[in-house]
Amino acid sequence: MSDWFKYIDGQLIGQLSEWRRTLHQFPEISNQEWETVKRLKAWLRDMEIDIMEFEGMPGFVALIPGLTDEEIAFRADIDALPIEEGKDCSYASKELGVMHACGHDGHMAILLGLAKVLKEMQLQGKLKRSVRLIFQHSEEQVPGGAIPMIEAGALGNVKRIFGLHLWSSLEIGKIGIRPGVMMAAADRFIINIQGKGGHGSMPHQTVDTIIVASQVIQSLQTIVSRNINPLDSAVLSIGTVHAGTNFNIIADKAKLTGTVRTFLPEVRAQIKQRIDEIVTLVCKTYNAEHTLIYIEGYPPVNNHESLTEEVTAELSKVIDTQNIIQIPPVMGGEDFSYYQKRIPGVFFFVGAGNHAKQFNYPQHHPKYDIDEDSLAVGVKCFLAIYEKYNNTQEIG
Repeated sequence: MSDWFKYIDGQLIGQLSEWRRTLHQFPEISNQEWETVKRLKAWLRDMEIDIMEFEGMPGFVALIPGLTDEEIAFRADIDALPIEEGKDCSYASKELGVMHACGHDGHMAILLGLAKVLKEMQLQGKLKRSVRLIFQHSEEQVPGGAIPMIEAGALGNVKRIFGLHLWSSLEIGKIGIRPGVMMAAADRFIINIQGKGGHGSMPHQTVDTIIVASQVIQSLQTIVSRNINPLDSAVLSIGTVHAGTNFNIIADKAKLTGTVRTFLPEVRAQIKQRIDEIVTLVCKTYNAEHTLIYIEGYPPVNNHESLTEEVTAELSKVIDTQNIIQIPPVMGGEDFSYYQKRIPGVFFFVGAGNHAKQFNYPQHHPKYDIDEDSLAVGVKCFLAIYEKYNNTQEIG
């Protein structure tokens, strides 16, 4: 282990917490992260790091050139969620109805920490491999920020990309990783049902959309249980149901929204087709009309097989092997997957939970928080990966 890891535990650890807590107090939702970006750029410019900006989007890239044309990249997401913070702490969100409830404040702090270390290496003439640090907007909101950043040139000559997520269900000091599919494709759908309203005492003169909606909901739940192979994981959940205005009025409209999570493209396509078939037939049965909007979200996060093995070996230099866990795939979605469609990449989880300190609330919970010791772990993980590539050999 190089002296740079001691630098993280010594001079950098307090700064990581300070960065993270400042960012936590001033969260911004997807596509509105302009003040967040101002702070990040100011800190990076204080380090004398060059910045690549893109017109019309908050996301940007920090450039730390070495001696190579070929680059590697590390990515952090920067957006927060429309959730009112429920935790009373000195660094609680100051923005009404918005908080960093998914750890993105920590991701930014980790990437800033990596930037600090790499810049010090550059100043000492020890940085050989050129690096891009991608601060990406709008991970939480489909279609996400990855695609516009890629199309604008964020990847440059990047040959490998790496990302992480602070994960509250993993205890501090543990790493979760797996080759192949790690996170699900995340789709959503909107079903609008049009019937014929009327008085509650005369249902025979109506087309009751609440009845139709209830039949649609029940029937959709048979897709996973009866159409999908039990060995192929899938989730279909209805998230909202809206219909009716009063106790004695039969509703003429109903609206359903939901999500579909899958790992395999053929299962994804099958569920999409079955939703269309079921909604069409149920509505026809009850003389209702409908519209179905199916929105394909992020593809699955798919870790490059051999690269994951290499990353795991590098992580074992800073994390005890017994604490590097091959986790099962999770049904959450991530637009890091779009980078992986362009170049080999690996995404992994860094344990940020600590039951003893009551850091045990899940992502997207109003009381979500992290054990800040995970910030140094994240920087060390990224640095360990970087050191593997800190040479002038072609990556290919």
